[in-house]
Amino acid sequence: MRHQVAARQIRFARSGSSANDAKLPLGGRVRNLSHDTDNALSTSIRFLFTFPFDRRSLGIVRRELVRHARAGGLDEVAVFNFVLAVNEITTNAVRHGGGRGRIQLWREGSALWCQVKDEGPGITSERLDETLRRKAGHIGGHGIWLARQICGGLHIDTTHGAGTRVLISCELPTTS
Repeated sequence: MRHQVAARQIRFARSGSSANDAKLPLGGRVRNLSHDTDNALSTSIRFLFTFPFDRRSLGIVRRELVRHARAGGLDEVAVFNFVLAVNEITTNAVRHGGGRGRIQLWREGSALWCQVKDEGPGITSERLDETLRRKAGHIGGHGIWLARQICGGLHIDTTHGAGTRVLISCELPTTS
C-alpha cells in the first residue's frame, strides 16, 4: 500500500547568500508535484533543451548542458560547476528515482535554469536536512551537498512515493 504524505519543499541558496538571492522562475513559486508542472512550465517558458534521460543517455545530457552554458556566456569554471551540479542530480534520479528522469533547461532573466524530475520514491527528510559534508572516506551521499555548494540556487520539491523535482539556477554574466 502506497502512503502519500504532503510534499516537502526545500529551498537552499548558495552558502553566503541570503535565501532571497536565488529567485524561482514563474513568480517564485515552488509547486507541489501533484500539479502538472511540465505543462505549466511549457506554456510560459521557451526551453533550450528538454530530454527524457536514463543511465545510457547521461553523456548526452552533459554535452547539451555544456553547449548551452557556454552559449549563455559562462566561463569554463562556471560551465564545469553547473554541469557537475546537474550531473549529480541526474545521477541521483537514475540511481534512486526509478532509473530515469526528465531534464528541462531554459534561460529566464539573467539566469540559466534546469529542472530535473523523476518518479521515484522521493527523498527522505533526513537526507534533505543534511547540510554538513559527509566524513572523509564515506562513499556516496555527496550529490545534493555538492550541488548546494557550487550552484546559485538549489530547490527541491519531493513527495513520498511520487517523485522529486529539483530546480538548479546559475547566474549568467551580465553583458555591458
